[in-house]
Amino acid sequence: MVVGGRNRVSWADLPAVVRAEVEERLGGSVRSATSMPGGFTPGLASVLESDSGLQVFVKAISAAVTPEGPAMYRREATVSAALPSAAPAPRLRWWFELADWVVLAFEHVDGRPPDLSRPDDAVAVLDVYSRLAASLDPAPLRAPTFAEACADDFGNWAAFCRQGVPPGLVDLGSWIPRTVPRLAELEAAWARASAGTCLLHGDLRADNMLITATGDVVVVDWPEACVGGPWVDLVLALPSFALLGLDPEHVVRRHPLTRDVEAPAIDALIAAVAGFFASRCLLPAPPGLPTVRDFQRRQAVAALLWLRARDGRLADG
Repeated sequence: MVVGGRNRVSWADLPAVVRAEVEERLGGSVRSATSMPGGFTPGLASVLESDSGLQVFVKAISAAVTPEGPAMYRREATVSAALPSAAPAPRLRWWFELADWVVLAFEHVDGRPPDLSRPDDAVAVLDVYSRLAASLDPAPLRAPTFAEACADDFGNWAAFCRQGVPPGLVDLGSWIPRTVPRLAELEAAWARASAGTCLLHGDLRADNMLITATGDVVVVDWPEACVGGPWVDLVLALPSFALLGLDPEHVVRRHPLTRDVEAPAIDALIAAVAGFFASRCLLPAPPGLPTVRDFQRRQAVAALLWLRARDGRLADG
């Protein structure tokens, strides 16, 4: 199974002692292991079925596979264990660490990735942000604030003002280099604007959702969870949704989480996330993830075009 351009870990790749511990917890031998598509991390992501018919979704990673992976999985286990039953997320059944591997087992969700070109899928996806806010505000566990979590990632337009505009920025749009000071001005309020008490997913694009046969959306992969305004996850996702055909401005003007949020707050977050993608897409690809920079470039362009349509001074740039 290829993920982000590299081979994903399979069940057979796990050390024998790790496989034995998984089977002990399953209460029987694994008779099938079906690797799941999608995602950028190369760890195990498989539906395991025991000889008794029990199915679980298992994720496993070691530092040898991805150095930062074990810490991410530990964090995901902590967050997932604290999610209330009302949250639209799979339940964590168990997790353990053994032989340099961190292994998480979730209830199996029989679902498919959403297709935003289908109106019913689009409605369900947009609705899940409201369902999350209703079940996770206030946050059910202590977590970093969104501002703390993103402190090293945002503020890129101000950095360009101080350090100079990188040559590759013009490739995102000929108008962008000359509007960097305005982008920095818009971005400046992102930390204050994003404050709140809701537990956020932190990376809630469509590829972190599954739609079940009943049309319900289930949200997966929670290692980036943090605390902020209940509307933040939605605005963060809209550049990626724009790539799938949704009009982000139409969404923010009508969605119950964003329609009453002041425009400067939304502008600040769009500017901040656009700066993140713009700065990262100019870097060399990380080892084993050759497609991520192009994905970031396309999101940067989508976010910048959206922000330009919202801000007259950028439109004149």
